[in-house]
Amino acid sequence: MPKTCLFCGGGPPFNEEHVWARWLWDYLFEPGEAALIVKGFRDSQGEHPVGDKPFNKDLNVITRAVCERCNGGWMKRLEDQMKDMLTRPPPHEKQTMLWGQEVELFKKGRNLLARWAVKTAITRDSVDPPTRRTIHPTIAQELCRLHGRPPSPILVFLGWFVPNSDLRIAHWGRTLSPIVRSGMDLAPRGFSSTFSVGQMLFQVVRLNEEADRPATMRTADELSLPCIWPNSKHSVLWPPSVYHTDDTLKRFATGRTWF
Repeated sequence: MPKTCLFCGGGPPFNEEHVWARWLWDYLFEPGEAALIVKGFRDSQGEHPVGDKPFNKDLNVITRAVCERCNGGWMKRLEDQMKDMLTRPPPHEKQTMLWGQEVELFKKGRNLLARWAVKTAITRDSVDPPTRRTIHPTIAQELCRLHGRPPSPILVFLGWFVPNSDLRIAHWGRTLSPIVRSGMDLAPRGFSSTFSVGQMLFQVVRLNEEADRPATMRTADELSLPCIWPNSKHSVLWPPSVYHTDDTLKRFATGRTWF
């Protein structure tokens, strides 16, 4: 049991926080349905796929590093808002955003999606053993301090994922490869956390060097990944024109087409 909360740094009582919220289960799976869940990570030593597994306890991923105040406060409000946004069809439509319904995302909607993506990336990362975690604890604490608003160095992209299998949820976390500089330590360039829920593909990126940002934004544009955080003045139409499949998702998430 942790001594302090992952987000606020406070003490007990702690309770269980589902990485993949229970409300998602009802909209992504039929009871007892066989569905693939993919997970893995990549660090400076290479790619470490954990494997493809059928729908089982891997969906029930829980972190016990969250206090009751955070879990029942700002995190619950965030999940309630996301459920309403992703599962309510627009007027005169039957499809929801989880399954590719076209929507125009304005500032408030993009902010909500980005906050949820960063929170989800942090809670998923906290489940891994310490040697495999990619997100520094200060990121979680800053997210809480800002009441769920992503810290300024964070970039959040939202793409379109159309699986060619039963894949419904996937997650890949990795540290970004260091840049070799003569006479300097090889520090990681940052981290990325890539995950999909339904047809929504999120990538949360933190860059340690501001100089890497222009190239990152260009690559995201080439991959048809609209940036939803930091917020811009213009609305974003989702889904974008190009979608990712199972194979391209893995190559993209593990860095073969990214950075």
